[in-house]
Amino acid sequence: MKYIKRLLSCAIVVFIIFGLTNYTTNLLWPSDLDVQMSKIKVMHTLPEDSVEVIIYGSSRAMRHIDVMEMYNQYGIGAFNYGSTWIHLNTCLVYLADSFKTQHPKVAVIETSLIGDPLPEKNQEGEILVTSALASSVEKFRFIRQCFGYDVMRYVTYCFPFILFHNNWTDINEDSFHSPTEEYLKETMGFRDLDDGEEATIQSITVPSYEKTEQWEIPAPDKELLDRMVSLCRKNGVEIVFYTSPVQEKYHYTNAMELYALRNSAHYIDGYRELEEIGIDPTADFMNKGHLNRNGAEKLGNYIGKYLYENFSLTDMRKITPNLWEEDKIEVVFDE
Repeated sequence: MKYIKRLLSCAIVVFIIFGLTNYTTNLLWPSDLDVQMSKIKVMHTLPEDSVEVIIYGSSRAMRHIDVMEMYNQYGIGAFNYGSTWIHLNTCLVYLADSFKTQHPKVAVIETSLIGDPLPEKNQEGEILVTSALASSVEKFRFIRQCFGYDVMRYVTYCFPFILFHNNWTDINEDSFHSPTEEYLKETMGFRDLDDGEEATIQSITVPSYEKTEQWEIPAPDKELLDRMVSLCRKNGVEIVFYTSPVQEKYHYTNAMELYALRNSAHYIDGYRELEEIGIDPTADFMNKGHLNRNGAEKLGNYIGKYLYENFSLTDMRKITPNLWEEDKIEVVFDE
C-alpha cells in the first residue's frame, strides 16, 4: 500500500511541476507570437466539421484574404488559417493539423512560399509556434528537419520557458488573458495590419507577369506540394492554389498553372488577374509585401466568387445562428 501512496505522490508532484511549467511558459511567451498561437487555439476550439473552406499560407494568406467578405457576398463558410513566418513545409503541418478536426470541401493554398529555404532556424518564431499544432507525421518530419541531431533544441522546444526565462519584465495584463482570441474568432482568422483602423496606403508597382522570367518549381518544393495534394486527396478535399500580388516578382506562375492542371487542382494568379480582382497598386497596399484592408476585401471577394462558381458550397447565410454572424454560436475557449 505504501508503494502505491509513493507512486501517487510522485505522480501528483510531476503533474504540479508540469502545470506550473506550462503556466510559466504562457506568461513568459513573447507578445509577438500571440496572434499565431491564438489562431491555432481558435481553430482547435471550432466545432468539428464546421467550415467548408480553409485558407493556408503565410501573412499573405492571413492578411490578404478577408473571409468575412466571402461570407457576406457568397455565404461561404471559411476560416483563414494563414500565419506569419510560415514556410512551405510549415504550411503542410498546418494542413495536417486542421484535418484533425475539420474536413473542408476546399483548401485554398498560397504559393508565394515556393522558393523559400526549407530548414527553419528561428526557434522563437515559426518552429515554436508549431508546438501548439496537433501531432502528425508531417509535424515530426518538420521538427526533425529543423533540429537534426541537436538534442538541446528538442529540449527547448518541449520546455520553451528555457528560451524565455528573461521575459519577466515584459509581463503585462495581456499575459494573463489574450484579447486576440476574441478578435480572431470574430474575423474567422483574418487579421489586417491596420487592426480595424483606417487603411494605411502605400503606392507600389506590381511587376508585369509578361516581363517576369519564369522558373521551374524546385524539387524540394515540388515534393512538399505533392504531399499537400496527397493529404488533401486522402481527406477528400479539393485544392485551389493562389498567388497574391505584391511588389516582388513571382517566377512560378507558368509552373504552378501546369502543376495544378496535372493534379486536377485550380490556380489563381493575382499578378495576371490584377485588373479582374480590382486591386489598385496605388490604393490597396499597406507596404511592398502586403495588401491593406481594402485590398484584402477585394481579393477575398474575388476568390469567394471563384469558389462560388466552381464548387458546390453551402450558403451559410441561410443557417442561423452560425460562426460568421454577430450572434455566433458559442465557442468555448480554455482559460
